[in-house]
Amino acid sequence: MEDSATEEKQGYHKIKQCCQRAKAEAINSMFRWYRQAQVCYAHLADVSENPQQPRVEFPKSKWFTRGWTLQELIAPGKVIFLAGPEWVEIGTKATLRDAISRATGIRPQVLDNAEEVFTASIAQRMSWASKRKTTRLEDIVY
Repeated sequence: MEDSATEEKQGYHKIKQCCQRAKAEAINSMFRWYRQAQVCYAHLADVSENPQQPRVEFPKSKWFTRGWTLQELIAPGKVIFLAGPEWVEIGTKATLRDAISRATGIRPQVLDNAEEVFTASIAQRMSWASKRKTTRLEDIVY
């Protein structure tokens, strides 16, 4: 496949299309994978707060602006948030639900139950995604 004449070989188009389909299917399946997870760990490297201190940095974390973390947040039943270089546990999706809702605009009911995401309007779901950034242009679509 690394040969410069690969694109001219018989079957190249077929392999390329299969790879594109597999990539799209993997991306579309990620919600299901996260939904079936027992727990998802979210490391917020830019949050250094202690669990006993007010949650000032938590809602401002870059984690809440990354495109791929939206499904990591919504799909799993349990998300444990860890902060700073020591990976200190600062709470779970359940215990931090109200702060997460304020930071993301996602209704608490959706955070409590991933199935609720399908009852949210397309406009609501798009608004959640619109505040997030991706490094690759095609990732915005997903």
